[in-house]
Amino acid sequence: MKKNKFKLFVGMRSIATQIRRICAITLVAVISFLYISCDDGNKKEPEKKTPTADDFIISGLGPYIYDGTEKEATIETKNEYIGRVYISYNGKIDKPISAGSYTVTFDVFTNYDSNWNTVYKLPAGTLVINPTNSATVASLTTTIAVSGSDVYVLSGEYSINSYGTYYWKNGEKINVPDNGRAYAISVLGNDVYLSGSYNNGTEHIACYWKNGIKTNLLEPTTAVYPSLIADASSVAIDIVVSGADVYVAGYYVTMSNDRITRIICYWKNGEKTDLLTSYAQVDVYGIFVSGSDAYIAGGSLSSFYYWKNDTRINPYLQSAYAYVVNAFTVSGSDVYFAGYDINENNNRTACYWRNGSRINHTAIPNIHNPSVIAIFVSGSDVYTAGMGSYWKNTTRTILSGSVSDITVSGSDVYVSGHEFNGSFHVACYWKNGVKVDLGVE
Repeated sequence: MKKNKFKLFVGMRSIATQIRRICAITLVAVISFLYISCDDGNKKEPEKKTPTADDFIISGLGPYIYDGTEKEATIETKNEYIGRVYISYNGKIDKPISAGSYTVTFDVFTNYDSNWNTVYKLPAGTLVINPTNSATVASLTTTIAVSGSDVYVLSGEYSINSYGTYYWKNGEKINVPDNGRAYAISVLGNDVYLSGSYNNGTEHIACYWKNGIKTNLLEPTTAVYPSLIADASSVAIDIVVSGADVYVAGYYVTMSNDRITRIICYWKNGEKTDLLTSYAQVDVYGIFVSGSDAYIAGGSLSSFYYWKNDTRINPYLQSAYAYVVNAFTVSGSDVYFAGYDINENNNRTACYWRNGSRINHTAIPNIHNPSVIAIFVSGSDVYTAGMGSYWKNTTRTILSGSVSDITVSGSDVYVSGHEFNGSFHVACYWKNGVKVDLGVE
């Protein structure tokens, strides 16, 4: 019986010991929790770094000699990738052409999870284009279209003090009416459609032409625009014709509370649908029609998206770190984008995407800024153009000049572009790799 009492006493003592241990552990846990909670409250997120111009390598400021072509500064990070860089010249995004001095600034847009802050208007220096003593003229192509045996190439001609657009039909030069500026061409049968804008004396008005007859897409306004946007108050960037329907994509600019607002939109047979309103710089890449659906691609300085009719889609594009889109097209239900990918070391890879999956082009020696600038899909074949070449799927064909657009008619591949002849740039196109000069007049 004593033994049993001893066992009971020992057992009770053991239980008491365990209770003390549990209480001690609980107290430690509570104290630790309170300490950690207080400590977390005092913790600060790592401070983000703010980039300066010294974090970038700036080149391409010239001085240049005027030759009628765009001049562009190059801004790259010295070490790690910081963000997307957007360059302005005298406060505008248009690359300079005319002789003169241009103050270069740049904005850096970073990802939300980046260690860097977004910054605006970093100084990059002055880009200089000196005048030439000759009446040099450059003729540069933008887009190409084929209808039957007829080849149409839209071009812009630059001289020292002027710029004009026109198109070639089988080598015959035809001026854009109304002293207008055209950005795209579409041909259906014998009908030629151009999209662009014309100047009414105070602003540019978005419009399109069918066989030379102008249709306004926006009516002139009485708004007083700042000089920054007076030259581009509304523009029709791209046009496509499907049956009896005419689709045009572009943008227009308004003023709200003394702030510039740019609105991406599209028109179907003149009826406008607004897609995106932004205080930031937004651009339109183009429009494509598949069946009864219209696809419009565009975006702002920090985002890229497309719309199917009026529904916005934020595409996931497979990327090493960041990417830039230059062109897009649609084939059936497949959506293609073309441009280049950027890795963490700021190195580029020319590529295109099909429904978000990236397909890289093999690197070309001595091409420092590779990029795909045009894409066309015919059946199961994907045709891309850029870097003085075009590809049918993975097969490359080297051309003798710079390229601007690509299209396919039957088994024939047409690529528009221009070639430098030693004095000026001459508009041309290639049919299955064979160059056809269009010339300068």
